[in-house]
Amino acid sequence: MEILRVVIYTIIVMLLIFGLNHLLPEDSSTSIGMMTPLTAHILTRLLTRDKTDIDGLYLRAHLKGNVKYYWYALLYGVAMNLIGGILTRIFIFPNDGFLPADKLHSALCQIPLTFSMTFMLMTICLGEEYGWRAYLTPKLETFLPDWAVFMVQGIIWGMWHKDMLDAGGNFGKDHALYPWANYVLMCISCMFFGMFLTYLTRKTHSIYPAAICHSAIDLIQIGALLYPDLPEDFNETHGETLFHVGILSMIPFSVITGTIAFILMQKDKKQKIVMDTPQKPLENVA
Repeated sequence: MEILRVVIYTIIVMLLIFGLNHLLPEDSSTSIGMMTPLTAHILTRLLTRDKTDIDGLYLRAHLKGNVKYYWYALLYGVAMNLIGGILTRIFIFPNDGFLPADKLHSALCQIPLTFSMTFMLMTICLGEEYGWRAYLTPKLETFLPDWAVFMVQGIIWGMWHKDMLDAGGNFGKDHALYPWANYVLMCISCMFFGMFLTYLTRKTHSIYPAAICHSAIDLIQIGALLYPDLPEDFNETHGETLFHVGILSMIPFSVITGTIAFILMQKDKKQKIVMDTPQKPLENVA
């Protein structure tokens, strides 16, 4: 039954996102599209009569003892965007200096704005995370080992971005390996990024740290503070550079943090097994 639920969920979420992307203007389809995983979650539960108690829905914040994981979530987004921004600055505008003087004031003013908007966007990112981390991943865990869970959810989540990747998002579109390399790189990124988000969700038993992290990745565009305003056709005209920057920043960062998160999850699982294993009573020595 759980396998059937995963299949139904995947079909619904793909139909919803591809339908919206082709029916609605790009500006509105992006924000509405981020709610399709949540919608698919609800529809799948209704169609399969899947009932879960409130604690199993990951809706509680569980702040007590878990605040550090909320900070980890925010700092992950800052660090990933900072690395990407610096590399973009080096590769795309190497002769303009690290930060042009005329951009410094604007950059400093935008920093508090991007942080505040991160928490505003979190409500939209909850739409994604409530599908991927609160439904798909737990369902996969019921019949797959962890390594397979992250492979499958990474492929589904990655290909959910197909229309965005076709438009040149994240990896550009004028490089020689377009579009297939974009699909592969996105799936790999989602596999390892998903490990970190799942780690946050498991440790807090809450969906909010994952939503904060996802929001920080999407909104804290530190790269935009490190180079001049980009032309509208940037993805088409600088696709080769964007492709290489993505490989040098997004992929390694996701792989490293995801691998660390996976190791920590396996360590936690082994500790839980040891704690749950009944201990044999000591034999009396005559």
